[in-house]
Amino acid sequence: MNYGKEIYTDVNWLHIVIICLSIFILGVQLGIKHGRDLEREDMRIYYGYEFTN
Repeated sequence: MNYGKEIYTDVNWLHIVIICLSIFILGVQLGIKHGRDLEREDMRIYYGYEFTN
């Protein structure tokens, strides 16, 4: 019975999953920010209206 090695292996997989999830969430946040910037630009072009932050 080698329980220590199994737990260590599970922790490695857990770290990989957490890192991948973090990268995914960061990408989603950057995509939302870019989409909002594009939406502001469209509003400025179509309606001549500027949004302030």
